[in-house]
Amino acid sequence: MRPDTDGPNPLSRATQCSTFFFRHSGGFYLGANVDFPTKSYAHGFVLAGPRGAWKEPLRLEGIPSSPWLSKHGSITFTDHGKDYPNAGMNEEGLVLAPMSLPTTQYPPIGTTPRLQLGQWKQHIIDSYASVGEVLDHITDVEPVGHSSHFLIADSNGDCAAIEFLEGRAVCRTSEELEIAAITNHSYADCVEFLASLEEDGSLEGANQSLRNFANIARELRSEDLQTCADPIERAFAILDSASMPGLTQRSTVYDISGRRAFFRTQIEGTVACVGMKGLDFSAGASPTMVPLTAGLSGNMTAEAVLLTREANVAAAEAMARMLLEFVPADQEVPLLSITFAEMMERIIAYEREVPL
Repeated sequence: MRPDTDGPNPLSRATQCSTFFFRHSGGFYLGANVDFPTKSYAHGFVLAGPRGAWKEPLRLEGIPSSPWLSKHGSITFTDHGKDYPNAGMNEEGLVLAPMSLPTTQYPPIGTTPRLQLGQWKQHIIDSYASVGEVLDHITDVEPVGHSSHFLIADSNGDCAAIEFLEGRAVCRTSEELEIAAITNHSYADCVEFLASLEEDGSLEGANQSLRNFANIARELRSEDLQTCADPIERAFAILDSASMPGLTQRSTVYDISGRRAFFRTQIEGTVACVGMKGLDFSAGASPTMVPLTAGLSGNMTAEAVLLTREANVAAAEAMARMLLEFVPADQEVPLLSITFAEMMERIIAYEREVPL
């Protein structure tokens, strides 16, 4: 059986991202590709946020929500503005990376607090130190917004895939992940596809998301993965095996044990790094950022500057313009009685007022 390819969301059809996790010589690494048909997605900034910061949620009519306090400092790849990350890692080594999943069905609205997806990701990164903690509290606060699933990993070497299917959280731990990777099909569909591929050996007619999963599976099963000299370089090579020319806008490798994030954008193709050593995550510290501009290379940690209101709002506005090229402005956000354009306007308004 070859699982169906496309969902009803044009944004989901436009993305074919890939994420994986592996261990090497006592270290732990998570790699992720962000694919999108415009280079605008490679912009934004890497944000260093402190612990002890009070976070107010974006308020949505009829949706219960709750503020939270950041227990852990973090570095996040931020496209929409502060507290709306794409992905990131906290100072305890917990990493979260999302992928689009058209078949997502979030739980129906009830009394459980909800956060718009970007803030839900920040809440997870702010609040928990390990995969086990995340899974223990997965029903405490639930997301709403773009259809996504997630790969998380931590400094203990634990990993899990989190999906919201048929209105409930479906979580698979390291022991349940035959391949520690996700693309843009459900994990079950990817494993089923891999089994069928092993029977007939043909990728003919397969969706790119499934091809990416198969390529990553081959790399993760490679006999020389554990003996390679440079796991960061090898992780980028695995990302290359699942990349799409003209669509892969950013490739990121998290060195979890070293608390570093290595990244490369399509714009310049050079590898840069932001590490936690040298950044101030103490309570009361101001957020700092490394803008994702062309020409970044090497360790950029010392280049971090204070996050400004202008940079924060500019990121949110640029992301909204880019997304509205691919998502109809009048498309309704799942579970909410507002359009996609209205959601973008509310996020921009939030970023104009959020404490920095």
